[in-house]
Amino acid sequence: MLSMLHIENIAVIASADIVFEEGLNLLTGETGAGKSIILDALGAVIGRRASKDLVRTGAHCARVSAVFDKLPALVYDFLEENRFAGPEGDGGLFLSREVSADGRNICRINNRPATVALLRQLGALLLHIHGQHDSQALLDASTHLSALDRFAGTAARLSAYRQAYEKLKSCDRRRLALRMDEEEKARRILHLQYAADDIGAACLLPGEDQELLSRRRLLQNAERLTEALGEACACLAGDEQAEGARSLLSQAARAMADAAALHGDLTELHRRLCDLSFATEDVSASLEQLLDEFDASPGALDEVEERLDVIYRLKRKYGATIDEILRHREACQGELEALQQSERTLAALEAEYAQACEEATALAGELHGERAKAAATMAERVCGELRDLEMKQVRFEVEVNSRDGEGALRKDGSDDVRFLLAANAGEEPKPLSRIASGGELSRVMLALCNVLLDNNEAGAMVFDEIDAGVSGRAAGRVAEKLGRLSRGRQVLCVTHLPQIAAMADTHIRVEKGSAHGRTVTNVQTLDPPGRIEEISRLLGGLNVTDTVRRSASEQIKAADSYKKGLEIS
Repeated sequence: MLSMLHIENIAVIASADIVFEEGLNLLTGETGAGKSIILDALGAVIGRRASKDLVRTGAHCARVSAVFDKLPALVYDFLEENRFAGPEGDGGLFLSREVSADGRNICRINNRPATVALLRQLGALLLHIHGQHDSQALLDASTHLSALDRFAGTAARLSAYRQAYEKLKSCDRRRLALRMDEEEKARRILHLQYAADDIGAACLLPGEDQELLSRRRLLQNAERLTEALGEACACLAGDEQAEGARSLLSQAARAMADAAALHGDLTELHRRLCDLSFATEDVSASLEQLLDEFDASPGALDEVEERLDVIYRLKRKYGATIDEILRHREACQGELEALQQSERTLAALEAEYAQACEEATALAGELHGERAKAAATMAERVCGELRDLEMKQVRFEVEVNSRDGEGALRKDGSDDVRFLLAANAGEEPKPLSRIASGGELSRVMLALCNVLLDNNEAGAMVFDEIDAGVSGRAAGRVAEKLGRLSRGRQVLCVTHLPQIAAMADTHIRVEKGSAHGRTVTNVQTLDPPGRIEEISRLLGGLNVTDTVRRSASEQIKAADSYKKGLEIS
């Protein structure tokens, strides 16, 4: 349940704190006073679209926050699944959203940052908002199927069907891919064969390009490298003019052997000279081997460059690395094999497709059965609700037609669903888009909300002018229906009708005024005398007399009596 809403710098509302209670909360006020802005703010804090145009002129940002308590069980599951802190102390859940003038959003769930998407998911569990556009959406037959599924509780069956349908579509895509004409298939085979042969002819080795780059660097500095190695070898091995370090160290070691024999303290020095002599021999041998093996022939660098050119050409065509090029060749070979064996593969896919089609068709048939059975019950209950709303001769039907032939199966099954209505006796039911008036649509919307209530997990329901196009006795029946609906849950409603306003458990007036040369909206929860004045205004407009006030008082008493009757029953 929504217990508090704070609004700051949204449109004409500079600042407002609104406390909501259990039961029926009604918002009234003159047209343009800001009632719908409150619902826009409420929509924003549960993740609905919030444009930067909401930000009050001159303000840097708009803020809206809400506190919810008596939370549905699904809310606790959501918080745990998404690792948000659960409600503390009094069990309140805090949501907030800030929209800056440049369009940026900052959202929080229990003071922890969250995305708009997460806020929207959580908001769907807390509130279900029915705006004026929802009534118009009833004219779109594409929305009727989902409403029937909600009533029928087909979620599990529909999920199983959709899995089978996706399997069917996947199989169909693979089947159609193999059904290419022979000319196209021949072109594809030629292309794949060329790519596989082109890569295969290069005989690439993983990491080869890095080794070639390293060798190219050596060859590009071959002269300097050879000179350095030769000089080092000469220093160690010596030449015709002078002995090298290797020979001199060997002589020194032999001399120290004689000295150590005469003086025991020189033994360690002799050992160290021997180690140096052996190490120098080893280094000298390694340098000579490197010098002998190093190929710095004039053509060596050209061979490396040519090989790198081959690799770069393949990289431009088939992948950024040698590994990617080799994987591309494997993919080409795999597709080649599949195409060359396509007849056998196609036969297997046709059999798989037929089985998948049979499974999906069977599940679609089960869905149709559930929908057809639920359609009659749903129509009967909606008719009952509409009769309560002063549509005594109404006939409401839920038409479920199963498609046949190719293309019959779609993501929601094989059914087309339409709501049909005959508002008066002697008329044949017709689609809502052809016959329903604004007042009839509003009542159909309210009737459907009542019928679908058991399957709606939202903790509270919000109606934006559900009374559009309704007056007289019908308005009174809508008020009673809202009163009955609010006995089991919290309901928020914007209204212009005194009959509905009289049914309020909490009556909130939204009033436009001015301060410091600017338009402002004030929000006030009315006490009993204030309620009488507000309902009198709705009844009498500019001409509010004592008689009108007595009439308003009588309407409130009648509504209170009706609500007490609901509590007793």
